[in-house]
Formats: sequence, C-alpha cells, structure tokens
Amino acid sequence: MADMNGMIKKGWVIVCSQIQRKASPRHLLFVICFMTFMVVLIQIPRLHKSRYVTPVYNQSEALRYRPEQCYNCNSHDFKILINSDKVCKTSSVSPEIHTLILIASIHKGRAQRDTYRKTWLTYTKNNTADVRYAFIFGNLNDTEANAALLEESKIYDDILQEDFQDSYINLTIKTMMAFKWASTHCAHAQYLMKTDDDMYVNMPGLRKAIGDNSQQLQSAIGGKCMPEADPVRDKTSKWFVSYQYYPRKSYPGYCAGTGYVTSMAMVKEVFKVSKHLPFFYLEDVFVSLCVERIGKSLHLIEGFNSNIVSPINSKVYKSDNLVTVHRVGPELLLKLWNDQCLEESEILLSAENNEKTWTDC
Repeated sequence: MADMNGMIKKGWVIVCSQIQRKASPRHLLFVICFMTFMVVLIQIPRLHKSRYVTPVYNQSEALRYRPEQCYNCNSHDFKILINSDKVCKTSSVSPEIHTLILIASIHKGRAQRDTYRKTWLTYTKNNTADVRYAFIFGNLNDTEANAALLEESKIYDDILQEDFQDSYINLTIKTMMAFKWASTHCAHAQYLMKTDDDMYVNMPGLRKAIGDNSQQLQSAIGGKCMPEADPVRDKTSKWFVSYQYYPRKSYPGYCAGTGYVTSMAMVKEVFKVSKHLPFFYLEDVFVSLCVERIGKSLHLIEGFNSNIVSPINSKVYKSDNLVTVHRVGPELLLKLWNDQCLEESEILLSAENNEKTWTDC
C-alpha cells in the first residue's frame, strides 16, 4: 500500500512536470486518467472495509458530549450475519401473525434459550402459529462462539445476528436491530414485543394485555412504563449519565427494556426517527427519546414486571393478569412450567454474576 501511494505521488509529479513542459493534451489526458484510476483502485478496499466495520462505543468518551439531534447519524446499516426466512413466513394454515417476539440474547445463554423453547415459546408451535419469535445477537470477536451460534441457527432457525459488537453498552443498537428487522422482514405482523433472555413471558397474559390495550398501542409503547425519571449522576453507578451527555433534568419517562409491546405502525415510526437521534447507551431511554420526538406516548400496562413476582407459584405465573417476570432462571422456569411450584413457601435467593436470581420454589 505504501509503495502504491508512492507511485501516485510520483505520478502527480509527472503530471505537473508535463504541464510545465506543455505536453500534448492527449498525453496529458492519458496520464490524468491513469492516475485517477489508481486512486479509485486504492480507495475501493478502504470503502468496503469501512462499510462493514464494527463500531465499539466507549462509554467514557460517549459521555463527554451528546448533541440533541443529528442527521442520519444512526443509520443502522449493519450487515446481517444470520437471518431466518422462517420466522415470519405465513401459510394457508397460518396466514396472519398477531405478535412477533424478539428476544435480546447473548452467545453464552444457550441454556436459557433451550429452556424457553421447551416452555413458553411452545405457544409459537415452532414459528407456525400466529405468534412468532427469534433471538437477536450482535457479533463477538470469538470465532468459536460465533460458530456455535451458527450451528444453533441451523438446528432451530430462530437466530438473527448483525455485525455490530455485542456488548452491554450496545444494547441500544441491538434494540434498533429488532425494530429494523421487524419493520423490514415482518411488517405484516400486528404487534412487536421486545424482551430479554432472562425473562419469563406468560403468553396468555400477553395476549390479553395486547387485546385490552390495542387502541392505545397504535400510538404508544406499553409495558412497565414510568412517566418520568431522573438521570443517575453517580459516577459509580451502572446507569451513570453526565451533564454533558444529557443536560436535561429528567428523561421523558421510559418503559423497562426487560419487556414492552407496541404496534407495527409504531415500530416503523420509532426506527425511522432513531436514525436522526444521537446514540444513547441506555436503550430504554433511547426508545423513549424516539417516542418523544415523534409526539407519541408511553403506556403503563399492568402485569409487566421488571423484577421477580412473589409468591413464586405456578398458578400465579400462569394467570391472565401476569405478563412478564424478570430473572427467572432455567431451573425455576421448568418447575413453574411443570406445575411444581404450588406452595407459597419462602424462596431461596442466590447470587449469580453479582445479580439476584431466584433459583427454587
């Protein structure tokens, strides 16, 4: 590359010398065309590389300053690495899709995914019912982990992956991946639910919640929504946001990213405006900023829970009044699903990855 750059420099020297010597127009035109071709030849690989480069947002840098708006600064043009045509494919048996559920997951979460496939995701009838699902991922700098994910997708055909760096600080990108994929690959679905891979979703409760709030969801995002919230200014906090990054005194509310639902019309509007809002690393706040920008609202729906629900009881967890529960591990979920949790006894609490996880009933 350095040698070619040197050749170009020498070439332009020749061009200039020919101009000084009053070279023939034909000779001069040939030299200029040749040098232009060489420049384009060098730049094409660079442009190709920059098109697919994986951005990694650095929180310490991102929190220094964030403008209120921008133009096409979040275009979300990441390459799809794993796709699935099956997830939203319709047929004469299943001509309509009522709800698409996109579940943010991580490569090492295979145990959770397998448990969900055996329990509450059975309502999708292996993505042939009117409720569909997929797990969504970014990319890792881990060849073995990416290869395992590809093999898993070949078995279940329920994996979606893009080439951004999969990390906590990029959850906003992963959420916009969900909105983009839903609006471009599953636009015929009526509703989208976004949730995480440490959640229990009670499908009958979800269906009832959507039915009871169908009108509001045409112009709102619904779930465990707070009408307003203050930024955390404590630098030691996981959710710290500096004044430079967000100078306003409060957020325009937010719906807990653990699980929320909205109409496909809202999905399209939110994704469209998201391209012109500067990156914000708290994904639930970023979504609320998009909702604010398009003049829509957040809608509280009872039954969406961002924490564990007590008592840990199979009947409670399968009631129509409950939609989501956070941090239900695979072992507990299987017990709840198989009606092995029928006593309202004290619950054992254990620490896992420095987070509280209910493990028994």
